[in-house]
Amino acid sequence: LRMRFSSYAGFQYVIEGGGFTTIADMDAVQIHFDECHWSTTQRISGRVLLYDSCYSGCISPNLRAQVYDIYGTYDVHPMTAYQQLGNNDCGGIAIGYALHASMGQPIETVQFHQQDLRRHLLRCYEGKWLSPFPGTFSCSKFM
Repeated sequence: LRMRFSSYAGFQYVIEGGGFTTIADMDAVQIHFDECHWSTTQRISGRVLLYDSCYSGCISPNLRAQVYDIYGTYDVHPMTAYQQLGNNDCGGIAIGYALHASMGQPIETVQFHQQDLRRHLLRCYEGKWLSPFPGTFSCSKFM
């Protein structure tokens, strides 16, 4: 993502923790790791939006701290987003959220075809290019 959208802010390494560059006034996309789960945030017009494939109704203190370190705010808005089946594909889905957000696709209109997710990611990594994830894209919200 960083190579494909090099002019876009974000895409910082979160596994190592700390040492983030604050991007307080720019639109950006960021993938987050919180304990055993991946999610994605996007800043658009000053609002930080959270896309989480297993959203439970609360934002952990660790994720809130990452958001503050990167965006300079604790104000995070959970958004309607594709909810994963099972508990193994959050990383791939977070990459999908980030890619589609970077391409300008409203995440709430995306319903991923989760059964094709891993195969698609493998092809993208082998080809060294991320292409849109398999899914259904509409103008209406789902869930």
